[in-house]
Amino acid sequence: MVKQSSQPLVLARKRQPLEITAAYQQAAKRLLLLDYDGTLVALALMPHKAKPSPRVLACLDLLSKDPKNTVVVISGRDRSTLENWLGHLPFGLVAEHGAFNKSETGWQSAFKNHGQWKEAIKPILNSAVSIISGSQVEEKETAIVFHYRLSSDQKFAKTEAKLLAENLLPVIGSLSLEVRRDEREMVVEVKQAGIDKGQVVHEWLKRDRYDFILCAGDSTSDEEMFKVLPPDAISIKVGPDSTDARYRINDPSGFIECLANLSKAG
Repeated sequence: MVKQSSQPLVLARKRQPLEITAAYQQAAKRLLLLDYDGTLVALALMPHKAKPSPRVLACLDLLSKDPKNTVVVISGRDRSTLENWLGHLPFGLVAEHGAFNKSETGWQSAFKNHGQWKEAIKPILNSAVSIISGSQVEEKETAIVFHYRLSSDQKFAKTEAKLLAENLLPVIGSLSLEVRRDEREMVVEVKQAGIDKGQVVHEWLKRDRYDFILCAGDSTSDEEMFKVLPPDAISIKVGPDSTDARYRINDPSGFIECLANLSKAG
């Protein structure tokens, strides 16, 4: 069991803590729960450009082929993108924060999507696009996301994004929706209530008894995962900001280095 720390311990890029390596080597059943954007790959100015590198794909492939490992990528991405980028690899995929899950039989929906709510939200987000240059709206099956990463005036965009999130609150209350604002990802996301990564992790933990659990993420949505993990799980925050994770690493390339070290230790 890895000792609990009150503050996240910073992981060295080139050297894995001995207690983590030892726990990994001794485990018979391992569960690896991994966010995608900002964790496995760096955040991109344009979301469609955040394709996994050959190194990332090779590392995930090696980990997932170990019979002791269960690897699951839990992402806010739509299922079409995840399928195109990662669908050929032998591990679990979760799209749109838990709305869709892929298993051996294909993709399944975990919710009932009525979709009418989008017509009430789109005009509000489109109005923000007209105000913030370089911003755009991405529509998913269960969510609509306002992106301002390409804005040339980030100070103004950040202020307007905060105002946008506040203006959405009175609207979403009667529509069973949630608003998520993440300054690091530079997004304001409106999604159906009850769909979150914490619930996904909870469901995976019920499937089997694992003696090694590693969970990693970079954003506010990933904090939902960290909060439901058992006390001896290894949780890793990739990047800055406050966190409930036990460990921290600076960037996705450093995290991939850590995963690669574990795969060699297994």
